[in-house]
Amino acid sequence: MGSKRSPRFDYLIREHGKPDFGVLEEQSLAKIGNTSADALIYPWVATTAIVSTIANFGIPYGTLPPGT
Repeated sequence: MGSKRSPRFDYLIREHGKPDFGVLEEQSLAKIGNTSADALIYPWVATTAIVSTIANFGIPYGTLPPGT
């Protein structure tokens, strides 16, 4: 099963070249009501999608914790 890449991301790579390194800023978790479940799920899914996309291009990445 092949991976799917965003046409927009493909365009950016073609136009500007592959970056040497990617930086992801981690999000702070927010309390929503009495649970932070929504705040946990969305950043996790979004981060997984971003990491998958840059990994498909072989771009190394690092993360910055919140508040730095």
